Amino acid sequence: MRSSTTGITIPVLGFGIAAYPSAEHKTIKDSILHAFKLGYRHFDIAIVYQTEEALGEAISEALSLALIKS
Repeated sequence: MRSSTTGITIPVLGFGIAAYPSAEHKTIKDSILHAFKLGYRHFDIAIVYQTEEALGEAISEALSLALIKS
């Protein structure tokens, strides 16, 4: 979707990263990494989910695997 104000295109579909309290960190990170492989580029997080660390690790791994450029 292209913003009429800035002209910037953003993904229409986002990947929500809410997790049950019992979800393992590795499971969350692997899910995010798989989402990158499927083409997701918009990730919806909130501090209450406490998934920022897993997202950061998945981004780092996606960069090293050349799944994303930046």
